Amino acid sequence: MRSPPPSDKLPLSMLTILHTADWHFGAVLYGQRRHREHAAFAEWFIDCVAREKPDVVLISGDIFDTTTPSHQAQTLYYDTIAALRRGGCPHIIVTGGNHDAPSLINAIQPLVQDQGIYIVGAATENPADEVLLLRDSSGNPQMIVCAVPYLRDRDVRLSESGQSPDDKHTALVSGIRYHYEAVTAAACQLRETLDTPVPIVGMGHLFVAGGVAGDGVRDLYVGTLSYVGTDIFSKDLDYVALGHLHVPQQVSGATTIRYSGSPIPMGFGEAKQQKLVLKVTIEGAGIAPLVTPIHVPTFQRLVAISGDWAKIEKSVTALFSELPVPGETAGSDVLASPIWLDIVYTGSEIIPDLRDRIESIVDTQPIRVLRVKNQRPVATWESAPEISLDDLTPEDVFQRCLEAHHVPESQRGVLTDVYRETLAGCLATGDAL
Repeated sequence: MRSPPPSDKLPLSMLTILHTADWHFGAVLYGQRRHREHAAFAEWFIDCVAREKPDVVLISGDIFDTTTPSHQAQTLYYDTIAALRRGGCPHIIVTGGNHDAPSLINAIQPLVQDQGIYIVGAATENPADEVLLLRDSSGNPQMIVCAVPYLRDRDVRLSESGQSPDDKHTALVSGIRYHYEAVTAAACQLRETLDTPVPIVGMGHLFVAGGVAGDGVRDLYVGTLSYVGTDIFSKDLDYVALGHLHVPQQVSGATTIRYSGSPIPMGFGEAKQQKLVLKVTIEGAGIAPLVTPIHVPTFQRLVAISGDWAKIEKSVTALFSELPVPGETAGSDVLASPIWLDIVYTGSEIIPDLRDRIESIVDTQPIRVLRVKNQRPVATWESAPEISLDDLTPEDVFQRCLEAHHVPESQRGVLTDVYRETLAGCLATGDAL
């Protein structure tokens, strides 16, 4: 069990936490990199921490979008953490998520552990090593944090020969439960050694039953084990700061068990959600904390449009009146960048040049079409032999192949972009596909 050094803040009767998660630095949406949005969020969050002056910042997993983040994504993360510490935040705790590579997340721990920054990239052999005691500038205990990262199968379940799939699932859930029990027990034992009882706060990165998922959320465990119940969290925990689900929410009515959600929408399905950072004020052990949402600004506008051609044309054209006047600022909460569109065509009319039509409408406007999906109802070739390839565009055929092979929606944008580039190259050179 390790403790960060005393902070330079004076002791407070009330403790303040800022809870965030699922930054997903390095994410791409249909071929468009999100770095500009993430950089804008990082700048905003640094200002938010300076304004709120929390005693601790909790970041509950999925710092990066992939286990091999770009140099640009890593630099943004390191610069953000350093800026938070320079700005006077006494304690910063980071746990790994299922998108993160534990070795990468843990790499800088030896360099920052004496600076009030504590990192747990993966489950530890000794559960007590995930227990963190925070102290004030006088060395007085303030809070205990159970910094539990994403728990991988190999971390919590011992495989046995002859186990059925159901047995393995049961063992996995039991392993997750045991791990939380062990970490919380270590925290309670530590608290018993203190002169004054302090609050205990838990962290986790997993799918808890009752939670609502958002775009880009991967199942953490197989089958029914995608969900664990809120009962895995001990009543000794005054607050549980969760990550993994991108929709800000409390779980199953438990006001002290919360997902902060992702700070930017990870897909068009989250475009209308208000993104949050959660401010948690704790007066003492056993006292229900006050949770106050802090609204995160919109850094990139996403618009999803679905319908027949008349509706699509009308909806796209209506966006023109919402665009900033040239020469004027776009507003403090939206960066001056094109609106990103996701178009789903559901009409019955065959429109082979659907994307070209849409592109011609937005040609001179700061609007970028990220995806066009044609869901025109068409009978299958088996049941309607009169349908031929002449009725479909090359992209229609490609999209049907993606659907037939059950390619995940999150991968289709990149594959479609590569297909279009290949097709364009072949048409330009006259080569056969």
